[in-house]
Amino acid sequence: MKWIKRPVSDSYELFVKNGYSRVIATTLATSGISTLEDAKEFLESKKLHNPALIRNIEDAISIMEKFIETKERICIFGDYDADGTTATAIAF
Repeated sequence: MKWIKRPVSDSYELFVKNGYSRVIATTLATSGISTLEDAKEFLESKKLHNPALIRNIEDAISIMEKFIETKERICIFGDYDADGTTATAIAF
């Protein structure tokens, strides 16, 4: 697998200048979010996002299905907040 570093849009600087961490600013900018209003909506929205819109989700599903069929191990990572432990438990 080869890692490809994507160019970050100008919105990255906008987010950093307005108090977002570099990690959050990078995530927002590479997700196509370019305004502070869209960033707030994305980060604070109560509506659920469609998981089918996740970049490369079809590839990830295909890989997991292959591993399940061949009974290979899959390592699941999660964080320790409420939604992270719940999602990890569901995936497990």
